[in-house]
Amino acid sequence: MMIVWKGLGFLVLPIFVLGVLLVVFAVAWILGEEYPVSHAWPLVAGLCNAAIINFAVGWVLNKPHRGSRAGHTLYFIPMQYYSVIMFALALTLVVLRLWVAAKEGW
Repeated sequence: MMIVWKGLGFLVLPIFVLGVLLVVFAVAWILGEEYPVSHAWPLVAGLCNAAIINFAVGWVLNKPHRGSRAGHTLYFIPMQYYSVIMFALALTLVVLRLWVAAKEGW
């Protein structure tokens, strides 16, 4: 698979992975190893954490490029816009979890 980036746009991927793993491992360390497996909120919190960090890094890096083309992109999309995708993924996980819980009758 070919990854196309410009500037520091490739940082979206490590920020995504490390942002999620940081929260999931912290929750596992504090509440026990099985807790993140049996609960959905650590993954959702990790996705939100990654989205916030990614937005901040992308906004700071692309700030001088406002009004022109962004300087740090992944697949021709500015870094900070990937935060919307991360938040949408977190929201999807919440909706799916609630749907499954409602289907099982809580």
